[in-house]
Amino acid sequence: MIRKALTLYTAVIALFIVGTTATSDFSERNARYINEELVRKIKAHGKWIPFEADQNPLRHRDISAMSGKGQSLSFASGVTSQLSKWHLLSDKPVTSPFTRLRHQLKPTLSTTPLLPAFDARDQWPNCIHSVRDQETCGSCWAFSSTGHLEDRLCIATGGSFTINDRLSPQNMVSCDFGNAGCNGGFITASINYLIKEGVVSEDCMAYRNVAPFCMYHCDFPQTQYKKHHCKLGSTKILMDHGSIQRELMTNGPMVVGFDMYHDLYDYQSGVYEHLEGELEGGHAVKLIGWYYDAGNSLIWICQNQWGTLWGENGYFNIRTGVAGMDLIAWSCEADV
Repeated sequence: MIRKALTLYTAVIALFIVGTTATSDFSERNARYINEELVRKIKAHGKWIPFEADQNPLRHRDISAMSGKGQSLSFASGVTSQLSKWHLLSDKPVTSPFTRLRHQLKPTLSTTPLLPAFDARDQWPNCIHSVRDQETCGSCWAFSSTGHLEDRLCIATGGSFTINDRLSPQNMVSCDFGNAGCNGGFITASINYLIKEGVVSEDCMAYRNVAPFCMYHCDFPQTQYKKHHCKLGSTKILMDHGSIQRELMTNGPMVVGFDMYHDLYDYQSGVYEHLEGELEGGHAVKLIGWYYDAGNSLIWICQNQWGTLWGENGYFNIRTGVAGMDLIAWSCEADV
């Protein structure tokens, strides 16, 4: 059954990737129709992972109040248990989307690291864009997707697309009709939007923390309405550590998702491991690197979009497997 589920999942993903490639020979109208049909099929197979799709867990939160709360979650500063939540999953009911899918698919986990540590901020110091703030809109899907593309545009152009050039999450929140604006979205659909439609710059369409009607022009008439895209057929959906690490090292940051529990709000520093609190929903962030701790456990480095007062100046570290982390990583290639 597990093997069948994995085969079905792989087939559906393959269909999606082939579909984005095949549309180049059709008119825009037909290409859009084919795209929607593929999306329908993917959803029908139940492997369509949502992020805040049912609710926006931030909608009643004061984001500024999330900083400076709780203890540091590193083991060195008071957490006595050396067991990660991943080790305890087999003893608990599997109810959250990423955890459930991890149990179904049992992805291959690489045991041979490519490098003991890697940080995109060190590799491309002039291309990894700064931390942003999604505020109370459930737009993590838009921030992480545009965030990984703007980094990759800078890397691919050798800095011509600079670290000060930002893409517009608002463009996706308002105009990506395959997602749900401030009520959440899907990473696969978000990556497809970057390929099919592209996004404008932040200078063109500034973030509003709401999902107004889509306006196919910039906020100011003098600003050029120019779209930035991912290459057709460049979607990558990776499921093992070695492939994810290799893609990070080669092409830059990726998008990852995990189950967001209440204690993530209180994270300050160290390695996050879910210890208490209810499941709030799904969350998507930008993956930028990794390292291994003293016990040779893989730790991922991620950039969140809750402002710089949260976590380690907006970043956090999370152990492999915690809350469904690193089950799947998404990316696409910048079209330059």
